Amino acid sequence: MTTHSTHKKIDEAKMFSAIDIGSTKVVALSGYRNERGEIVVVGHGVVNSLNLDIDKEKEQLNIENIRTAILAAVDTAHKEAGFFCKKVVVGAAGRFMRSAAKRIDFMRPLPFDPITAKEIDQQFTQKFSDLVEYNEKILHLKILNYTVDEEFYSDAPIGKTGSSVSMSVCIIKIKSDYLQQLRSLMEQCGMEVAEFMLEPLASSAAVLTENERNAGCTLVDIGGGTTDMALYENGNLQFAEVIPLAGNCITNDIRQVHIINALDGGKIQYAAEDWKIAEQIKIKCGKCMADEADAPRRIKIGASAHREALEISLFEVAQTIQNRMDEIVAAVHGMIQYSKCSTATEKGIILTGGGAELKDIAYFFEQKLHCPVRVAVPNQVEVRSKTFDCHNPRYATVVGLLMRASEIHAQTYVPPMETPEAEVVKKSAPQVSTPASAQVQTPVVTQAPVTAETSKTPEVKAQPEVTVKPEVTVKPEVKTEPKPEPPKVTVTTKKEKTKKPGLLSNFGKKMSQAANDFAGAVFADTENDELKN
Repeated sequence: MTTHSTHKKIDEAKMFSAIDIGSTKVVALSGYRNERGEIVVVGHGVVNSLNLDIDKEKEQLNIENIRTAILAAVDTAHKEAGFFCKKVVVGAAGRFMRSAAKRIDFMRPLPFDPITAKEIDQQFTQKFSDLVEYNEKILHLKILNYTVDEEFYSDAPIGKTGSSVSMSVCIIKIKSDYLQQLRSLMEQCGMEVAEFMLEPLASSAAVLTENERNAGCTLVDIGGGTTDMALYENGNLQFAEVIPLAGNCITNDIRQVHIINALDGGKIQYAAEDWKIAEQIKIKCGKCMADEADAPRRIKIGASAHREALEISLFEVAQTIQNRMDEIVAAVHGMIQYSKCSTATEKGIILTGGGAELKDIAYFFEQKLHCPVRVAVPNQVEVRSKTFDCHNPRYATVVGLLMRASEIHAQTYVPPMETPEAEVVKKSAPQVSTPASAQVQTPVVTQAPVTAETSKTPEVKAQPEVTVKPEVTVKPEVKTEPKPEPPKVTVTTKKEKTKKPGLLSNFGKKMSQAANDFAGAVFADTENDELKN
């Protein structure tokens, strides 16, 4: 990643930003759109922490820890880019989310009259309040299909006749208290929230192809605290859910089974140190399948102030990881069955997130679920940086958030008006008086300025904080322009292009950079070499 000084001077009004608040890290990105329509990332900040999750006792965010991490990440991105836009798109965590499939039914008093878009809009507006319960906000809402007298329609049945109409709706709700806490937290950090975006939707935007969405697929984002799922069919999100099992569970299993138990119970004051050692074991030596582990190989962990040296079998570590992965895969399979999406695995399962870097994970899912599986990196990204590699599953969410920020910026950004050359000449030319009889008054036509408000399609406002787009209004006389392809994200630097990691065959060759932040053990293959903390 090159610094701002290597770029030509960028108009700050063209820049936009995004912040991803995960369970174990905060990532801030700043970028702009170049002349070719690509997104160029000019600033990034990553802060790793194990204490960013919610306070389970109080059921709220760890405000102080998150605030410190946000300020540090934004400061790093600001120093690199020279500027950080304070209006940001923020990821909304899946652990506060609830997905539901609803149906809106209504009877028509005049069944032989054609169905109109206004009629559908009115019925949807009347029944919209029934979709929201106390302390909930709608973050995503999409009408999937329609039924008129038991006849199925994928689009709005404008012009059709019938006595009963049903609308199938995919709705994703999130706790209002959580959004309020997050908005207040961003304001304390000097930020303005342009939009809250559900994290699995952001990851989907960054890694899924249009073909995968249309044919049907399942996105599985394995993070630190949760595993988020998003199921697509016919190009639309059909179902989303969060599983409270992820990478932190694997790390904790290794810590409890192979470190704490080996210390005859361990001590609570050394939990953070033991956690770092367990995280290193998972990243450097962990495998999803015990049969693939090197059974004779053992690793040594050097002694420290509170314990003696340890020796751990990698085969036993792989067995511990496999037991937890069996549970995660079973939960994913259960959610796919519960969603009743017939084509959810037609194009297979797409894995992303930091947990997808675990060795053999794609092969493990394939063997358990009997469908194609690939590990996905942001496919809208071109990277020439060795300091920040967007071609990494762990950054899928923040890249998707930045793509959404670019869309919002394009809707609101008004380029500066340039004075036409003819007008300049006219103003500079000497004025010549003309007889009144020869003067002809030309009517002045005033054109209203085109703004984001006038160019937007009508939207249904669920609550003041969340904009809901039901997409139910279909007018035959209005031609819908084809949806533009997502902009390509480019990270520029003077250094050579970093080679993209592979999907199945090359996955696992690239070690996680998070291990460099730890002061844990250094591993050895021989019995004579010891590991020191």
